[in-house]
Amino acid sequence: MRISSDIQKNPKIMLSQKRLFPILLRIIQGRKIVYVLMKYPRTLILMMLVFYTGLKRSIL
Repeated sequence: MRISSDIQKNPKIMLSQKRLFPILLRIIQGRKIVYVLMKYPRTLILMMLVFYTGLKRSIL
């Protein structure tokens, strides 16, 4: 409970936490993706195709 009161007192801590949390989530998700790709190389090809077509559509 003390930590939450400290965050309420200091808004800068709150902001830094809000910025750090998504970065941490991305790192965790990135690691999961890498693990899945190592396990299933087919998904890598599929994701590359989806990403490529997505890029093509955004350009067009």
